[in-house]
Amino acid sequence: MGHQEVEVKRNLDLRQIDCFVFDFGATLSSHPYFTVCPPECPEWADLFQAHVFKKARSVFDDWMAGEIDARDVAEMMSPVTGIAANRVIEFMKLGVRGLSQNKAVRDLAIRAREMGKRMVLVTGNIDLFDTEIVPDLGLSDIFEVIVNSSRSRELHKEKLWDEAFRLLNSGASYETSFLIEDSTNNVEMFRRLGGYAHLYVDDEGLIKEMQTLSW
Repeated sequence: MGHQEVEVKRNLDLRQIDCFVFDFGATLSSHPYFTVCPPECPEWADLFQAHVFKKARSVFDDWMAGEIDARDVAEMMSPVTGIAANRVIEFMKLGVRGLSQNKAVRDLAIRAREMGKRMVLVTGNIDLFDTEIVPDLGLSDIFEVIVNSSRSRELHKEKLWDEAFRLLNSGASYETSFLIEDSTNNVEMFRRLGGYAHLYVDDEGLIKEMQTLSW
């Protein structure tokens, strides 16, 4: 991080921040998906890792882009697991419920909401995020706008952030927004667009950063 960026962060007055923008995966939650195994398929998690999350252009990438949905994935994984597609979907849903959340991130989101800040969640994610994770974790009680790549059929974060600002319909902009995000590239991009951002690594680092900013 350059000296200029350090000074910008040091001089930031959080009273100038109208909107907090949060990422989900590896930020609000670092809990892996699909680890709840059907008893007849103990290798379930490994099979999902190999067939859905494999490197390069993965099935999960297509899923996050909205090019396929949970039914498509279940049909694909049915012969791999030897389980009927409907039961595959059942356990896929179980595998995205009850996800643990990073306490400092959630606490920050709740406190910012209580202070009257505009609250946005922008995530590269799958259709099950909307149908299972959001209601299970009560995310709509914290975030007034939730933008999901699979619903938007768009993976590029800048376009998703722009969509979120449009949906807020309140004059929100990068210049008065603060991003909490685990991706270095996305944090740097948000800053280039005029916003403030914290690169989330762990709760301890977030707490220290917010204390530095007199939060």
